[in-house]
Amino acid sequence: MRGNSIVLCCLAAALLTAGGVSAEESTPALRVGIFDSRGVALAYGRSDRPDCMMAKVAELMKEYEQAKAEGNEERVKELEKAGPAMQEQIHKQVFGGAPIDDILALIEDDLPGVAAAAGVDVIVSGVLHGGPGVELVDITLEMCAPFEPDDQTLKMIEEILLVPRIDESELSSDH
Repeated sequence: MRGNSIVLCCLAAALLTAGGVSAEESTPALRVGIFDSRGVALAYGRSDRPDCMMAKVAELMKEYEQAKAEGNEERVKELEKAGPAMQEQIHKQVFGGAPIDDILALIEDDLPGVAAAAGVDVIVSGVLHGGPGVELVDITLEMCAPFEPDDQTLKMIEEILLVPRIDESELSSDH
């Protein structure tokens, strides 16, 4: 029985290496799409989409003006705090790499299309290790596409990706 196992193993090895192709080479690489969250946050922050930052700021300003006109001082004070808080959060996301879960939630339905367009099997925001058989593909710009960035925004994204992240403590208004 043992002899048959050895023959089968040798036969399998011979078939796998036939034609000079090793088992390792015949296994397709797992293509993993990675992205820099800062670029996605910047695309979100500058997007004209009605669910993005610019629309939220416009709505906040509208509410502020309305509360002011109505003499609602309590609401005015709330809104005066909300604006800077929103600005601080986006600065931390764009410059410091703070989590962008709120932003990713907006494009969740777009992710299968992003993956298909980029030709990747998986999308992750960071990788600590990639072993043999794993191909890492930067898809930052593809992740930004659902926010429809204009040329100026695309240029800004490319530039921000060249600089290191800023420590969050330096971006805090408490600083």
